[in-house]
Amino acid sequence: QFFLTPQVYVNHKLPNKATLYLSYGSYVRQPSISQLLPVTDNTNPLHEYIGNPDLKPSQYNYFSVGYYYYDFKSGNSVWISANAGNQKNDIATVTTYDEQLRQLTTYRNVSGNRNFSANIDLSKTKKDKDYHWQIGIGTYARMNDAHSFVNVVPYTNKGNNIMLRPSITYGYKELFEVTPSFHYNLQYSKYDIASLNDRQNNNYNAGFSATLYWPS
Repeated sequence: QFFLTPQVYVNHKLPNKATLYLSYGSYVRQPSISQLLPVTDNTNPLHEYIGNPDLKPSQYNYFSVGYYYYDFKSGNSVWISANAGNQKNDIATVTTYDEQLRQLTTYRNVSGNRNFSANIDLSKTKKDKDYHWQIGIGTYARMNDAHSFVNVVPYTNKGNNIMLRPSITYGYKELFEVTPSFHYNLQYSKYDIASLNDRQNNNYNAGFSATLYWPS
């Protein structure tokens, strides 16, 4: 087997000391021996595995673009990035059930799996003689299409993930710093098969940290 897996990275410094980068890459992942061997593994009689000797190597392509700026004097920063990728001949598990509900799992190649994500992180700092503030907000979003099987029936899972991470830091002289934070995460999955229900999860997480520098 012969594959070309090029990788390209471009890094450009802008006049405002920011950095703009572009990258493209690809790689190939070979199936494992257990995924290829056409021999039944019946270590667990209730869940047996058998490989598929016709599996093809999985091919992955990804593209990234980003912008990064940090001012050391003021402490302000900006980070923006976006990433996209797709997979050809990705390896999916296929599980079937017999009348006694015993499971038999094998493997198949699927194509069309792809993903896109974007990230934005902003930070603003204000300094005075006796105190300093730093306000930050981070956002992350991801969308992906994944192909799989339920009892040999193929289906597509369209997943979405959105995160929001605001935070604030207050420091007084060189005595202490306090940082309350909040994290919100929304996950939503939509299936194109009647036997699976769409899912939505909301996760909230609050935190607080403090640093004391006194007496030295």
